[in-house]
Amino acid sequence: MSYIRGRVAETGPGRVVLDVGGLGFALEVPLSTVDLLPGTGEEVRLYTFLQVREDRIVLYGFGTREEQRLFLDLISINGVGPKVAMNILSAMSVEAFKVAVGREDAASLTRISGVGPKTAKRIILELKEKLSRGTKEEVQPAGAGLPSGAGAEKDAIQALVALGYTYAEAGRAIELVAAGASGELSAQDLVKSALRVLGRA
Repeated sequence: MSYIRGRVAETGPGRVVLDVGGLGFALEVPLSTVDLLPGTGEEVRLYTFLQVREDRIVLYGFGTREEQRLFLDLISINGVGPKVAMNILSAMSVEAFKVAVGREDAASLTRISGVGPKTAKRIILELKEKLSRGTKEEVQPAGAGLPSGAGAEKDAIQALVALGYTYAEAGRAIELVAAGASGELSAQDLVKSALRVLGRA
């Protein structure tokens, strides 16, 4: 399972329930994803990781492909399980994590619950080189190519990226909406119109 699309049925600290064709799927999600979820009854797409254990099955959800990839990188490290990986994603953004690892800032990592000095050093050792090879799209700032100061457009692009679209897709949709608008639109209005453009209304 790579992703799941459904309507938000319930939300809580670190969790969301999506209604998919009348079935409720409970997902554990980082706080960053909870903050960006649309309202109850609205549709969202989350990238996923399914963990199958002897005693239970857990479905993890992520607002962006980058968060999903980082989660998978983290749990591949000896001593870092899904719980610690989710704590990391809840405590800092993907970009902030990359900066901390690139600077070998173990102190920032050890402030996260479940990450001790040895684990922080292991994370840096195993991920520093890999993260430095990130694609241009992954590190492209939200709103690239938009006029300077276009705050609403940048916020709207970030919201679309959180729904699973790439920066390129989100940027093109927002540019189309902004170009056809008679006046300035709020980030919320931009997102709604962009979703229609993208066929997700």
